[in-house]
Amino acid sequence: MFLLSYMRAVPIFHLKNNPSSVAMLPEGASENEVTSQNVITVDENFLPTFQIQLVAGRNFSKSFTTDTQEGFIVNEAAVQTFGWKTAAAAIGKNINWGLGKKGKVVGVVKNFNFSSLHDNIKPLIIHILPDWYQYVAIRVKANDLPATIKSLENTWKKIAVNSPFVYSFMDDDFSKLYKAEQNMQAVLSLFTLLSILISCLGLFGLASFTIRQRVKEIGVRKVLGASESNIVGLLSKDFLKLVFIAVFIGSAIAYIAINKWLQGFAYHIHISWWIFLGAGFLAVIVAFVTVSSLAIKAAIANPVKSLRTE
Repeated sequence: MFLLSYMRAVPIFHLKNNPSSVAMLPEGASENEVTSQNVITVDENFLPTFQIQLVAGRNFSKSFTTDTQEGFIVNEAAVQTFGWKTAAAAIGKNINWGLGKKGKVVGVVKNFNFSSLHDNIKPLIIHILPDWYQYVAIRVKANDLPATIKSLENTWKKIAVNSPFVYSFMDDDFSKLYKAEQNMQAVLSLFTLLSILISCLGLFGLASFTIRQRVKEIGVRKVLGASESNIVGLLSKDFLKLVFIAVFIGSAIAYIAINKWLQGFAYHIHISWWIFLGAGFLAVIVAFVTVSSLAIKAAIANPVKSLRTE
């Protein structure tokens, strides 16, 4: 089972070809308010193939022979841009297309991303123009993709002998949109791990040096009755104070940097405070484990050995 749709361009314009934009005059605009809007040319199966939701009106249909000559479907962004108030009010509105096609809006679809998430959803005009078909979009079940692709290739070679069979998957096309972000994530992950390792080594070295300097102090405290837990807490708290300060400064810098990066996307998440709280808690745990391993070793040492030179 599969759905098949012919179209001029797939809904990821800048991966396949440049966006098609045509000058048009929507109903309600004056003669000098001609605007250039994004346009895609499709057939009647486009909406069900890509599972695009209608919010008003109807889809193109072969039962309406006039759809090819004068039928238009617009998205919600177009309704708002053209000042048509609601999706229902847009049905029946006139559109004068720049290439000589005049018609009416027969349907309104819910906004969908037809380009990168870096961009806001722009007005979109969908119409039928069979002579402009250039791509075939097929929705198939993923049960046995190799066999399905082989069957499609055999069929293609029968009906398009002189055209090579070239295909791609929509999820792969979307993935290419964010290749730079994926590469940056890999690099940042690597450098984060290296930073944690170097930080732990530095903290371990600093803690080792400091504890060696305080060996006799630890021996005296044990002789005077200090418990091992008291000594571990005493040796750890000075380092943890520095870690808390570093977490506070690092979180502030990270928030500013991440928030600025997210501003490059028209649609993005909002940074939650618990992310920084969790990262800070993890940093404190790592620091405590690193320092306490040395502190415990010093706390359980025999004080006689550290004080015998006194």
